[in-house]
Amino acid sequence: MSKRDIPDFVSPDIHLPYTQITAPGDTSLLIDLIPGKKGPFTLCPDFDARIRRYSWVPQNQEDLLTLVPNYHETVNAVSLNDEVISMAGPIKIPGDQAGKEYRIGVRGTEDDQIAEYVILVLPTSFLPLQVKIHDYNKVGDGLIFSGNFVVQKFRDWSMIFRDIYEEWGTEGAWGSLFNTIYTRFTIPKKATEQTDAPIPEPDRPYLPYTYVLDKYGTPLFYKMAGMGFAAFRPYKYGFHFGMVHQYTQYAIGLGRTNLLDENFKPDGSQIIPLADVKTELHDFRWLDDGRIIQLGVKEHPWPDGRLEKIESGYIYITDEEGNVLLEWDSFDHVPIELSVAPVEDWSMRTYDYFHMNNVTPLSDGNYLVSARHTQTIMKIDGTTGDVLWHMGKGRANEFTFIDDPYNGFSHQHASYELDNGNILLLDNGLDHTQKLSRVLEYKVDEIAKTATLVFSKEFPTYQAYVAGNAFRQDNGNTIAAFGSQGYVEEFDDQGWPVLSYRQGGLIYQAMKSKLPWKNE
Repeated sequence: MSKRDIPDFVSPDIHLPYTQITAPGDTSLLIDLIPGKKGPFTLCPDFDARIRRYSWVPQNQEDLLTLVPNYHETVNAVSLNDEVISMAGPIKIPGDQAGKEYRIGVRGTEDDQIAEYVILVLPTSFLPLQVKIHDYNKVGDGLIFSGNFVVQKFRDWSMIFRDIYEEWGTEGAWGSLFNTIYTRFTIPKKATEQTDAPIPEPDRPYLPYTYVLDKYGTPLFYKMAGMGFAAFRPYKYGFHFGMVHQYTQYAIGLGRTNLLDENFKPDGSQIIPLADVKTELHDFRWLDDGRIIQLGVKEHPWPDGRLEKIESGYIYITDEEGNVLLEWDSFDHVPIELSVAPVEDWSMRTYDYFHMNNVTPLSDGNYLVSARHTQTIMKIDGTTGDVLWHMGKGRANEFTFIDDPYNGFSHQHASYELDNGNILLLDNGLDHTQKLSRVLEYKVDEIAKTATLVFSKEFPTYQAYVAGNAFRQDNGNTIAAFGSQGYVEEFDDQGWPVLSYRQGGLIYQAMKSKLPWKNE
């Protein structure tokens, strides 16, 4: 199998105004739409007359989704993709047309009594989303940008090699394939247990997909990525996502950032143009002011260490013309002794002492850096690169935590500054006395060196061994992804869930926002 066998899907609905994407019209006409089967391979989410779009993952291409409608007495005509169908029997959707949208039109006796519902057939290799709407009225507007990564089975390795060749040519192909296969054998048991646990029918040939969902969790776009990918996000010119070339060791994906225009067409790529630095895909930012932030890794000799080499985190920031604004190597600023990662962790081949997972701009012109293996976030000077402070459970922590029952965070991801000046992050929480992950918001006093916890939501069921993030939406809701737990939840400002899905596999990150170029 090759990526060419599963073409990208883009729904024409994505270009509609946001309200038209999800609003069906007259919600009184179709009272219910009852699927003939239950479980993950059925209509998703559960039918709600107020929600227009749904998806379905067939169990195989011969599968058939049978839907029994309950119409209001005023309904006098029903169509399927503009062809009139009988109102007496069920509606049947075949499973052999992946990427096809079936549009159910419902008309009443009055001219303005019109409704439309859409059912998207997903590929059989797409992990079912299993969306749950907890509170329809509080679900935030915008689109959900995320993706799911599953570790491919032996049968998929020929596809992996073809993926490398199609994206990169013969350059380093054999080495990339070897490194990628090696990482498959050295995935930590804890990560495998978490990513596999919620997968329905785990022997099915699932594949990685990056996707854009509407506000209620139905895909408007998907792209299969056999080698894997990093976060899919919008930016001012279109979209960007990391395309992995190889995994040198677990959780270190090297490659480049591919760019797409507003219509999801290829629009170039970004890579760090330094011979001794490899572009690493935990994070990428193309800011509205034109700054481009890329992350990399750089190897250094480690003569006194237990491995021959050490791997540092590298920050490379330019403007849109390629002029370098900042280069920063953790090796020059953060001592190896601050790492909490044992050499044996993840069967390391080079010592991943820092493991940088995001870099974000601060309102004062400096940058906030998150390093999983020092268990700290740190503020670095935007001009000199000097580390101004460390915060977290790590050895370099300089802050006193107030109102935080766990006295800080560990193995964190995706820290960034909110509009109110506070810091939001996902606390993976591997070093806590309780088994849990948390979404945290701190008010930081840099002079007094205090971090006051002003919001926390604990997730004892979904402690994420690796990956994840939290993202604050315009309406005050927060969407959070729990990495290796394969779980995403949107909750309101009081912490009550409004939407969730547990897909399984690994969901690296999720964000929910509107497109920068749609002025609505």
